[in-house]
Amino acid sequence: MSNDSKNEVSIGFHKAIHFAIIPWIIVSSFISLIISFEQNGEYAFLDLISFIGPSILGVICFIGFFGWKQYAWYTIHALIWFLLINNSVVFLVYLIALPDAIASVTPPLVYGILGITIVRKYYIRLKPRFFPEMYQPEMQQPQIITSSVISDQINVDSINYPAGSAMNYRPSGTICFCRKCGERAMNQASFCTRCGTKLDWRT
Repeated sequence: MSNDSKNEVSIGFHKAIHFAIIPWIIVSSFISLIISFEQNGEYAFLDLISFIGPSILGVICFIGFFGWKQYAWYTIHALIWFLLINNSVVFLVYLIALPDAIASVTPPLVYGILGITIVRKYYIRLKPRFFPEMYQPEMQQPQIITSSVISDQINVDSINYPAGSAMNYRPSGTICFCRKCGERAMNQASFCTRCGTKLDWRT
């Protein structure tokens, strides 16, 4: 599987959480809160934190995921931890007070355990998308090399040129003068253009 395919799968899982799971958590929490008030009346406030917490965290995640906001990365972790802790407390309460109805609260606890192991690990791998400045390598300034820099860095006297070569390599920007007529020589000239004397760049 190519890297592009892996990236598509990762983003696809993120979109499923963004547009399916989180909206389901928000809606189901509000519906559960309304049902709790209808059934329990004045004691429904005990369920307020259990239902309103996931709703608020879910809304923050849903909005922040659109722009890969950093707060959304923290909020999704807070949401899955909240759900796990809340479902664990409910499970213990039912286990002690209502053991016959323990089956009704077991699936949410299982979902919470799966969420904390799978979703948390997934978003840790996806962290560079939320914090690009932490993972982007520093850009190095390109080094501009001029002819004067080359001339300063190269020791002309240490270069051994092939004997009898028609063209002797010289770094761009270096000059010399003909010993016979004083004419200024071109960068790679082997002979003076004025009098034809052979130029010796090594001295």
